[in-house]
Amino acid sequence: MVRGAGGALLPPGTPAVIGRAFPDSAEPERARAIGVWAGIGSLALPAGPLLGGVLTDGLGRRAVFLLNVPLVLLALV
Repeated sequence: MVRGAGGALLPPGTPAVIGRAFPDSAEPERARAIGVWAGIGSLALPAGPLLGGVLTDGLGRRAVFLLNVPLVLLALV
């Protein structure tokens, strides 16, 4: 439940962070950053269930949880 609430808070907060990182004087860069954010989000939406299905079919349902380990290690770096 906590993960769901955290996930629900990310999408509305991200444009605010982008807007703060790129002030009014950097309008083209801000537009590009929002476009990249929207594009990655649009690709991630169908990729999650697809990758989850491939992992579940190939290695079993526990393989989905193993995906978090390299992502956390990458985030720590």
